Amino acid sequence: GRAMYKGTWKSSTLASKFYAISPSLVRNLSFWDVEVFAGLIEGLSAKSYDLANECLMLGNQALAGMGREREAFLSLCRTQTETSWREVKACFEVVDRSLPQIEESQRSRFLRLAEHLAREGSRETSVFLVSGSTALGKVKPQAQQHILDLCDALLTLSPQAVHAFLKSLDSVLSRITLAQLDT
Repeated sequence: GRAMYKGTWKSSTLASKFYAISPSLVRNLSFWDVEVFAGLIEGLSAKSYDLANECLMLGNQALAGMGREREAFLSLCRTQTETSWREVKACFEVVDRSLPQIEESQRSRFLRLAEHLAREGSRETSVFLVSGSTALGKVKPQAQQHILDLCDALLTLSPQAVHAFLKSLDSVLSRITLAQLDT
């Protein structure tokens, strides 16, 4: 929290809020995750103190409810800070309703896919989180791994097509089977 204070009233407010919620963070997150989250908030504060304050509060709630996927989500947010920093808040806002639709063992993989798309220039990561998780939520949990395998293969060919593929998945699977999707 001390690194957040830069001698201005806005940085003082941010550091104070961090210290106020730190008992909750320490109770719900590993020390490593608290450190990564603090670094994320500090990085955002270089862009916008207001956004950093909002993400601090949203992150306290969102991260507490996560399991093993927390590390992948924080990595996604760090990438967003570098590529499209305004999108970080939207990701915090949608993650609570997006991830439960995805089978627990596939959540980190889905978030890494979103991070890869962000690195490739996708500017609407929060939209991808919502629409991608909705599409995956409509298939059986055991089929989600296969769909993500297809997304990974598509990612190497055309990163822009991954989002379109997931958005059209429900319509496509109403016409063909999952096995036919491979051919």
